[in-house]
Formats: sequence, structure tokens, C-alpha cells
Amino acid sequence: MAIQFDGELERKLQAAAARRGMDVESTVAALLRVDEQAGDSQLRSRADREEALRREFVKAMQDPLFVEDMEETMRAFEASDAETARMIDHD
Repeated sequence: MAIQFDGELERKLQAAAARRGMDVESTVAALLRVDEQAGDSQLRSRADREEALRREFVKAMQDPLFVEDMEETMRAFEASDAETARMIDHD
């Protein structure tokens, strides 16, 4: 596959390639690999964060004081939640 770059982008790619002692095609391929690896790393980090959060919720649900506080909060907002639901249903 051939890609043609114009103007300033082409000059920047040529300069980057020259700094690396590589041709433009190899430089673009290397930059794409770095970008892909960064994206993979972000996905792993997000999955790790989500798993840690899931474990925290499991632990919290085993704490009777947390569960009691959550239920109390839900009761306190029950009327306003019902009113909001009625407003949404009428829209």
C-alpha cells in the first residue's frame, strides 16, 4: 500500500526519519507500532482499574455498615427518585 503525504506532514516525517537514520516508510511503521502499543496499554490499564473497582464493590457489599448506609441513602431519595421517574415518563 502506498500513502502519499503532503506539505508540512511530509517534511516532518522526513525529518523524523532522518533523525532515526531510517526511511519514511519504516519510521511511519515504527510510529504506528508505538501508537498501537500505547492503546493496548491503556486498554489493559482500564481493565485493571475496572477489575480493582469490581473487587472493591464486592468487599463493600460484605460490610454491613456500608450496606446499611447505602440502604438508608436509597430510602432517603426514594420519593425524589419516583418523582424524577414520573417526570421522565411524561416527556
